[in-house]
Order: sequence, then C-alpha cells, then structure tokens
Amino acid sequence: MPSRATDPQENQRRKRSRSPGQLLKAGGKSIRGLLKGKKKKKKQETKTVSSAPDLDEATIFNVEIDASEKVTSDSEKKLFAVIDAVTKDKVKETPIQIVLLLMDASSRRFELIQLTFDASSAKVNDILKQIPLSATEIALRSQEYNSVCMTDGKVMSDDVSLIAYMDELKRNQNILLAIPAGMESSECMRLSKPILNDPKVQAMVG
Repeated sequence: MPSRATDPQENQRRKRSRSPGQLLKAGGKSIRGLLKGKKKKKKQETKTVSSAPDLDEATIFNVEIDASEKVTSDSEKKLFAVIDAVTKDKVKETPIQIVLLLMDASSRRFELIQLTFDASSAKVNDILKQIPLSATEIALRSQEYNSVCMTDGKVMSDDVSLIAYMDELKRNQNILLAIPAGMESSECMRLSKPILNDPKVQAMVG
C-alpha cells in the first residue's frame, strides 16, 4: 500500500489545525486508485477525452454517472436538532471511526481515509475540515467539497452532531462519501459502488 512522506512543517500545520476535542485521531490506513473511463470535465471547460496516467498499485474501476439529487428536508433537520440536544446531555464521549471516500471524476482518482471523532461533540462539517489535512492525493486534498452523504446517497446536515447519525452510520459500516462541488450525491453513490465492493476495500472496512 503506497505511503506519503510529509515534511516537518506540514506535520506541524496539521497538528495545529486539528481540534482534539472533536478529532481523536486520524487512522493510519488509506487506499488510493483510479476511476476507469472518460474524464468528467467541469461544465465551463471544453469536453475532451483522454486516458488516465498509470498509477502503481492503483485499483481501476468502471463507473456510471447519473443526475439526480437528494436534499435533506427542513423537517429532518429539526428532528436531528432534537436528537442532538437530547443525546448530547446523556453521552460525554462517544468515539466513532469513519471511513471517508474521496473521489475526483476529472482526474479519476479516489482515496479512502480513516478518521476517528468524538461523535458527541463533532459535527458533520468537521469531517470536511479534515480532508485537506488527511488526504494524500493532491487533487483530492485541494478539491472543494460541499457536503457528506451516506453510501445510499442521503445527504447529511452539516451542522448536526455525528451522534444523531449513529444508527445510520452503523448500517452503512461507518462509510461516508464526500460530495465535491458540482457533483450530486447520486453521482457519488454510483461512483462509489465498484470501489466499495472491491475486496481490498472490504478488508479495510470489515
């Protein structure tokens, strides 16, 4: 499995940026690879077709993209707010390990990273804040992300504590998908299926 060395200044920057009350530790495992198929160019660019560069020890997948969107309703947000308020008083610290899948349809790169949070205090948007600190692929680390969704495409509310999603996270093996800007949750869901069904990934999250 490829590893990425970091310089001392980068390590110091990461240590200062992480909030110890929310992020307990970053997992040591990650899986990287390429999505096989035509590159998906951003809307403002001229559409072209090119082949992906070779990547040692990369896993290559076929992907399918469709265009539909799931949006969290106001009633769901209110319900999560109530759950959040009730559970926060009862639970002092609830460590939870999350496997976050990052994907870039343009470069066809993906990466899975492991993060551990205190679910009673960390919110969904804290997951997004850890991407530039934890991703090893430059394209994925610098990419803008709008939100996070479950593996079934359900978008999570950014300002809700992770503990409100505990039951759903367990059903999804604690796997979440980061949604890049300009991409919908359904696209992420379709792209993620061949990746998450790969034996190496199953061994990592199992």
